[in-house]
Amino acid sequence: MFLKLPRFTTVFFFPIVVGTGLFYALSFVEGNYFCDLISQARLLLLVPLGLILLITLLRNNAAISFCATVLFCIIGIQTVFGSGHLLDKRVESLPKVESKNQISILNFNTEFQHNDNINSFIAYCKEKDPDIVVLTDSGKKWTDAVEKLEYPSCMHILKGVGISVLSKYRTLGSQVYSQGISKHPQVHFQIIKDNQIINIVVLHLSAMQTPAGYNDRQSELQTLQNQLKKTNYPTIVLGDTNSSNWSSTIKLFLNNTNLKDTQDGFITIPTWPARKGKIIKDIAIPAFVAIDNIFVSKDFEVLERKVGPALGSDHMPVFAKLELDSKL
Repeated sequence: MFLKLPRFTTVFFFPIVVGTGLFYALSFVEGNYFCDLISQARLLLLVPLGLILLITLLRNNAAISFCATVLFCIIGIQTVFGSGHLLDKRVESLPKVESKNQISILNFNTEFQHNDNINSFIAYCKEKDPDIVVLTDSGKKWTDAVEKLEYPSCMHILKGVGISVLSKYRTLGSQVYSQGISKHPQVHFQIIKDNQIINIVVLHLSAMQTPAGYNDRQSELQTLQNQLKKTNYPTIVLGDTNSSNWSSTIKLFLNNTNLKDTQDGFITIPTWPARKGKIIKDIAIPAFVAIDNIFVSKDFEVLERKVGPALGSDHMPVFAKLELDSKL
């Protein structure tokens, strides 16, 4: 038999529900460090709501249960399905046959400082057989090991937080940019696939734990936005964005560059943090934010997008298969 909820408990839970709703609303505010930081943690807002919902259901408090349920559904659906538009018929109708216009990409932050699980990554890479492999946070032990994959074109920038690119296609050269306090690199290069030039940008944006990091990230995106205006080639931008696709800054960048998120039409699956033993030995931290992203110009259809298994890093790999418009 359900017990009646004491009045003081109702008074305790109601401000938490209201406060959670307020934090969620603030996560949509643009151009503010604190609000952008909140947007990264939208999934975490479901935790207190879920606990309140469970307790108030058991204690038969209909009013608080109803409020918590409505807010839980709103945040959950928008956060997990927000970039999927819920029912996207485009994804259901995508061609499944292989064509010469398809290109596959694997994006992974190795966290080489703490991750020696290289053989598992190599096995996963052989399983997916991507045309292009991008490693952020790449170190020498990783660059030496991935030579086993025998990609014909390789590029390694190991100054600071390194970036490595392995490609099955010929490249036309590269430019490396870094700015701000963190000096995180951006690598711009082009590949030739079936006589079509494709522009690719690999980035590792500044983390935004502080206002200075937030300002660095804003500056990096603005610089990249200006650079992308100079090219008309089909474009792929990928790497560790240190920002989820829920961030208003990322949404503004996509709008200004006419790029789209490969998560559009798919359920959003978090990629960070995922490494075991970071807090408690042998216990993996549940991933709660998708900061490893692949953005593409509208010349591409996204045929497949999957988040891979944990491979020793606190980031999970992201695999995408794209199809270039045959009219190009």
